[in-house]
Amino acid sequence: MTRVFVVETSYLCELYGVPNFSDPNFSASLRTKWDGEREAGTSFVHRFASDDGHRELGLTNSQIVAIANDLKRKYGGVGDYRVHIWTRNGALKAYEPDREPNPL
Repeated sequence: MTRVFVVETSYLCELYGVPNFSDPNFSASLRTKWDGEREAGTSFVHRFASDDGHRELGLTNSQIVAIANDLKRKYGGVGDYRVHIWTRNGALKAYEPDREPNPL
């Protein structure tokens, strides 16, 4: 299976433990998952958002959804290809093309 994650800013803040924008426990869990995905050969697409990750879908979040959907349309017919969105924003996560098994 080929898996691609479109990574939104809130997850990047967690990955790098940005003070005041991350939770140490969540960051540690995410880094463990990140390492496992990288070892498995997962691809990551980074998209920087300008909001705090707690709003409803805005323009930047809509772009993240569009990127994820474009990747799914382009490669979805090529074998077992899954596209997920990594974000702490539940409203945005609901739009990922494929449900991620065991999300954080």
